[in-house]
Amino acid sequence: MTDALRVPEREEAIALYDGDGIDEFVKTIVQECGNLPKEDLQSKASRQRVASAAHTVAKIKVAVDDAGKACGEEVRKKLDTINARRRKAREALQEAQDEVRKPLTEWEGAEAARVERIEARMGALRAARELPFGATSEDIEARISELPGIFGNEPYGDREVEAVALRDEAEAKLSDALKTAKEYEESERQRAAERAELDRLRREEDARKAREAEEERERRAAEERARIEKEASERAEREAAARLAAAEDARKEADRRAKIAEDAAKREAEARAKMEREREQAEKARREATKRQTEAAVRKAEKAIGGLTDPTPANIVSAIRAGLIPHVIFDARAKPNA
Repeated sequence: MTDALRVPEREEAIALYDGDGIDEFVKTIVQECGNLPKEDLQSKASRQRVASAAHTVAKIKVAVDDAGKACGEEVRKKLDTINARRRKAREALQEAQDEVRKPLTEWEGAEAARVERIEARMGALRAARELPFGATSEDIEARISELPGIFGNEPYGDREVEAVALRDEAEAKLSDALKTAKEYEESERQRAAERAELDRLRREEDARKAREAEEERERRAAEERARIEKEASERAEREAAARLAAAEDARKEADRRAKIAEDAAKREAEARAKMEREREQAEKARREATKRQTEAAVRKAEKAIGGLTDPTPANIVSAIRAGLIPHVIFDARAKPNA
């Protein structure tokens, strides 16, 4: 390591910031760093030399930077003192300047306010010439009455001629507008009166037509009511006649049906009586025939029994079994009476 790579003392480092000393010092350190021999980093001693050189440069950097900070603090302290004195001097001189200029400033403010008022009044005079759409004569008269207040009493100075011209122009324009508005309103009143008269006549005509239409409706309604009443009366008469005819027809039909029912009942009774007589006759004939048959059978049986050589009960039963007794059948399933 060369002698150039050494850490400067504090006073020495502070002195470097006077003039270009710090630039030359840094340039020398950088050159010395570039002139350091290339080390073989395979050996520990070589690595230690490189680390030592880098550490030395780091301490040089810290020493130079700390010295710069110290110089900056001194400069800032001086600068703060200078700035405080400068600010105090500026404020005092500004107060003196304001005091000297105060009369002029106040006059300028008053003049500016006066000019602003004049401009406002002149703007109002210009605006007063313009009327909204549909303005009435009352609106225009109110605007004309406002003109003196808008013009005011304050002198206009060098704008006096212009202001008077604006006022006169506004008065003339508003007067023309007032005349036109009154003429228009008068014509509108006349037209309104004419429209009102036409509306009255139209209403009267409509009322007359309505009355006539109502009378015609009532006449037609009366005719319709009369027609309906007549038709209703005729229909009622027809319906009454029809009801009478229907009642008569119903009575005749009832009589006819009653006669038919009576005849049918009579025929049915006669038929039942005839059937009953025929049934009784048939029953009588059947009984008589049965009686005759029974008597004949009994006689034949008695005759057959009488023809037996030995008419004992056993012989009679045997004869019945043999079928020798007519009209008597032997039933082996029959049980004797108890």
